[in-house]
Amino acid sequence: MRLNLIGKSKYIFEIIKSYKNWYKILINRLTGLNTNEIYLRNGIIITGGKRSSVLDLSSEIFINQIYNPDNLHIKQGDTVVDIGANIGVFGLYAKKHSAGSIYEIEPLSENITLIKNNFKNNNFRTPTIINVAVSNKNGFSKLYLGNLDSHGLLFDHNYQQQFTKYKIVKTMTLDTIIKMYKINHINYLKIDCEGSEGDIIKSINNKTWKIIDKIVLEYHDGVSTLHHTGIMQYLKVNGYKLKVNKTGESFGYIYAWK
Repeated sequence: MRLNLIGKSKYIFEIIKSYKNWYKILINRLTGLNTNEIYLRNGIIITGGKRSSVLDLSSEIFINQIYNPDNLHIKQGDTVVDIGANIGVFGLYAKKHSAGSIYEIEPLSENITLIKNNFKNNNFRTPTIINVAVSNKNGFSKLYLGNLDSHGLLFDHNYQQQFTKYKIVKTMTLDTIIKMYKINHINYLKIDCEGSEGDIIKSINNKTWKIIDKIVLEYHDGVSTLHHTGIMQYLKVNGYKLKVNKTGESFGYIYAWK
């Protein structure tokens, strides 16, 4: 009971310390409502859909800084490619850290609108937005929709028959995107694509590997076609040093740098 009380106290303190509209966030938590707009104390404003996970995303990226470990800091002028951009929270984080060119890759059109609005509301220049799902082939595929507005899983089959809704989305390989948008170098590659990471990693050619300096990848074992140990093997063969941050039984992050 005491430990639970301490945990709740720490959570409340963290919310108050990090968010200007902390009172609205806490009231929504108590009443079971979703918070779809947050104001961080660093000046960033983030807006999501009615059922989006704005608070969780902002906490993960801005507060816990899961994408900013040692050896993988975003530097001024860096070219950042964001696979699975969602509503653009990581893109805002990258811009706040003085990134140069930012490529937001996201298959859901409703998220594209939110990305544009979030950059505009923070007085940031609109990034290059690519409305596709990154995959192991160029074409079209089913994107199964999760319970949250901004999430989807890309498969040619319904994973464990647990999803009922899907959209047909355009797919491209990372190699194709790099060639089409004439990206000469990627300083920082972020991959969070709800299980498609295995297909993406397997499809990257040698030429593309050579232009990528740093990678942060969220893995989803049991969903991805590659276990995270298999992904690490691909990265190791291509000259990356590695670190793993396991955040759950089958989820976590792989950090890779040269």
